[in-house]
Amino acid sequence: MAPRQLRVCLLLGHPRSGTTFLHRFMLENYLGLAGKKLEDMVFLPRGPRVLRPFKSIPRILPLSWLYRPEIHSTGMECWESDDIAFSIHCKAGYLFWLYGQCRRQVQFDSAEFHDWVSERKEDVLACWDRLYHNQLSSDRETSILSKSFIMLFHLEEFLARYPDAKVILLTRTPLEVVPSTISLVNSVCRRLFPFRRLHETAIANICHSVSLYYQRMSSVLADPLVADRCLHLSYADITTQLASGCARISNYLSFGSWNEATVHVQSARQSQWTSSHHYDASDFGLSPERIAQEVPFA
Repeated sequence: MAPRQLRVCLLLGHPRSGTTFLHRFMLENYLGLAGKKLEDMVFLPRGPRVLRPFKSIPRILPLSWLYRPEIHSTGMECWESDDIAFSIHCKAGYLFWLYGQCRRQVQFDSAEFHDWVSERKEDVLACWDRLYHNQLSSDRETSILSKSFIMLFHLEEFLARYPDAKVILLTRTPLEVVPSTISLVNSVCRRLFPFRRLHETAIANICHSVSLYYQRMSSVLADPLVADRCLHLSYADITTQLASGCARISNYLSFGSWNEATVHVQSARQSQWTSSHHYDASDFGLSPERIAQEVPFA
């Protein structure tokens, strides 16, 4: 009997880079991929049995009270980032940092961020194994698509554990990512705490976090031992050039295939796509010049 094949594809990119669209589009239209939904993040496999009867309750609860749909549409049965599981179960992950640590009244330095990430590395990797336990332990051929933000900082360790894993790196210009990220965090915080908006220190912390993320992305792309194993896509590859972006993905992956009819239809839509999420860097006291200086990325 031939050994089963475990195929893992890791999708990495900063929030507001188009990762949600690509993640969901691949899971719904690239044949053979398995991912995780929001309810999977909340109720991890091998979790307490007493919680399982309650899984059906959150499904009927809309999350529009937390996320404005035009910024990020989600629900318990939507495909989501693994960082949500890291946030809930081990107080780690990039989202936990953005919505928690960045909102403090004190600015952090780079060493503090890297120490925080490093201290939680093993917890994050163990949580990922637990999240995908059913796929990892299955006797059947399995293809996993995992979307994460924080795993960019643990990429070498992840590839050591899963040496055959594929990695898709998605990037978007920081000139758009910075104000879009601040707008997202501000929107969520305003819904949780009405009449309060992000203070200047929180905005500076978010901007610095994006800078550190892009510095890490640059170092990954500059390291041929890692970069040569990855597929680097730009924002244009999932918007105006979706058809060619999908072709690059299928050429890169050694398994599965696209639903070509859906790709054709969606490519036509993406070529005309404009976001309903409107934001301006000046709303947060930022300018393109300042963003370019603080978050350099080519």
